[in-house]
Amino acid sequence: MTYYLVAKVEFHDPDWWDDYMRNVTPLVYKHGGKFLARTENYEPIAGENKANVCAIVEWPDKQNFFDFRDDPDFKPWQQNRLGGGSTNAVLISAEDDLDKLL
Repeated sequence: MTYYLVAKVEFHDPDWWDDYMRNVTPLVYKHGGKFLARTENYEPIAGENKANVCAIVEWPDKQNFFDFRDDPDFKPWQQNRLGGGSTNAVLISAEDDLDKLL
């Protein structure tokens, strides 16, 4: 089943971002991920939002995402992101399982 990672990143120190994207993008592709959106151009609709960047990444299945997240080549870049910003992210299954409530 397809999964979507939806992430918002707020920079505390923006110096890490360009290197992060240059190095992490090939790792996303390596594990089957596909960027559907990654942009500074977004409009907050509800709630507090201080993100500098928002992204949506499509994964063929949940395991592909976890393989990416656990890839040893990703770990140093993950540490850079954690040190240079705050991230809010969710992994969402591509299903409408709440339609049964209608």
